[in-house]
Amino acid sequence: MTKLKRENTKLISILHKFSNGIVQERKRTFKVDATNVTSYTTKKRLAMLDSLLTAQYNGADINDESIREEVDTFMFEGHDTTSMAICYALMALANEESVQQRILEELHDIFGESDRNPTYNDLMEMKYMERCIKEALRLYPSVPFIARLAGEDIKTSTGYTIPKGSYINIHIYDLHRNPPNMGKSG
Repeated sequence: MTKLKRENTKLISILHKFSNGIVQERKRTFKVDATNVTSYTTKKRLAMLDSLLTAQYNGADINDESIREEVDTFMFEGHDTTSMAICYALMALANEESVQQRILEELHDIFGESDRNPTYNDLMEMKYMERCIKEALRLYPSVPFIARLAGEDIKTSTGYTIPKGSYINIHIYDLHRNPPNMGKSG
């Protein structure tokens, strides 16, 4: 094992220890009323970890390691995709002076000369800014490529069959730039 690999293994082990600690602590405090799980989950949105623990409690084929991997995903990888989305949105805006001006006008219409923090209702009024952010996410997706494993044979609209067990690679970056997928505004 190289020095770099040893260091990588050590750092991953620290992250896994942290995630495992979160899972074990939540398991200690997690109490499920077996007769009320279904009604509880439909009435209140569960945190991801609680949903996984509920599934495990109900006999789903999910072990502690799988739960820890999911915790790693939403704790660590979520930060990277968010920061990338913000960077791409800012880059897209930096290249479009007229769009920047229109966003400033929208913000001025909402806030005037006030320096207060935005409220939920203010955010709901930022319709143009929301469209700009969504357009940046379309053009520069945080996760530009995903792969899935076909769990069964899949018949495509063009008549091809993707056999069960095949990997399906989806290039979201190109998919979002393909005019037939963009609707009337594309």
